Amino acid sequence: MIILTNRVPAEALTKRRVRPRWRTNLSLSTGIGLLVFVGLLGIFAPLVTRHDPLAQDAANPLAGPSAAHWLGTDQLGRDVWARLIYSIRIDIPVGLLAVVAPFVIGVLLGLFAGYFGTLVDTVVMRIAEIVLAFPFMVLVITLVFVLGSGTTSVLVSFTILGWVAYMMIVRGEVLREKHAEYVLAARSLGYSRRRILLRHLLPNVLTQAVVYAMSSVVGTIIAIVGLGFLGLGIAPPTPEWGSMIADGTPFLTSHWIIATAPGIAVIIVGFALSLCGDGLADILRGE
Repeated sequence: MIILTNRVPAEALTKRRVRPRWRTNLSLSTGIGLLVFVGLLGIFAPLVTRHDPLAQDAANPLAGPSAAHWLGTDQLGRDVWARLIYSIRIDIPVGLLAVVAPFVIGVLLGLFAGYFGTLVDTVVMRIAEIVLAFPFMVLVITLVFVLGSGTTSVLVSFTILGWVAYMMIVRGEVLREKHAEYVLAARSLGYSRRRILLRHLLPNVLTQAVVYAMSSVVGTIIAIVGLGFLGLGIAPPTPEWGSMIADGTPFLTSHWIIATAPGIAVIIVGFALSLCGDGLADILRGE
């Protein structure tokens, strides 16, 4: 019966082993700390700034940093610091949600395609090849343009196109694992396919997909910011880092902080997520 429990390879960890390791892993703990700090700024934005991110001050446009406006104001007199902080509530949640749905869909399709093979595998792989035949961002821009700007359009676009990588990763792992002894033993005892897939195979093929998802969040947030820069992301006047960079670009030589501040925010969040991904990969490899 020991064989029939979920096979835990050398790189996998039990909860008992993971808990102390994440605390001692410098990359993961630093990344989590940065993300928590940024997240708290977004959650408590009304306490961090007293300005409304949408309020315009026509008498005070393009003002420099001051006690009243820490990062100055933009061309419409809106407080740059307020817009920067309130943008956290948009870019990070949307970036995370844009990864969750493709992750779930890709993992399930990879699990079924790799295990059942034949017709299921052929259909899934042909669809994946069609998606991979075009540049990812070109397809995203096209879908967002067709669906219209907004959070829903961005999430739908990334869901339709983002599942392929997770499917390929999980499919490859399943093709290797489905002939393992613990799977063959489960079949010989008459376990249902559902039990074999979800209770035995899934925990042992999920590691690489989870690590990839952590790194994918960085690219997704950058892509969302890029869409906002092009005017295809979150509709204005909602504060969003991409649209802030676009608004500040014409004033780079005279009021560079308008575009630079959101760019630095994107770098900090991307750095934090990269640290989390590296730390998580080290832990899952048993290092």
